[in-house]
Amino acid sequence: MSLSRRRRAPGWRRGCGAATSWAALPVCAADGTLAGIVTDRDIVTRCVAAGEEPGRVPVRDIMSPAPSVITPETPISDAARLMAQRQVRRLPVVEQGHVVGMLSLGDLA
Repeated sequence: MSLSRRRRAPGWRRGCGAATSWAALPVCAADGTLAGIVTDRDIVTRCVAAGEEPGRVPVRDIMSPAPSVITPETPISDAARLMAQRQVRRLPVVEQGHVVGMLSLGDLA
């Protein structure tokens, strides 16, 4: 089984649009390509635990740059293996250089 365009998350728009209730957000460059990802864990470990105020810290300072990504055609088994190898809970889905979705461990359950 592979990801299809029909399996995109509800509320997701092509590119780096916003979706509601996400624990991870893609960070995009001015040209719309993926520059990194910021997760709830990044905010807690790199900002709050460091004694910083989240509203004053730039995203670029706490995001994870160059995250592992998959395409809509990536087999689910490969995505699960990549998540395990990289010890990540979420993978951005990228098509033609632009984020089109996000796959999470919960999606695999």
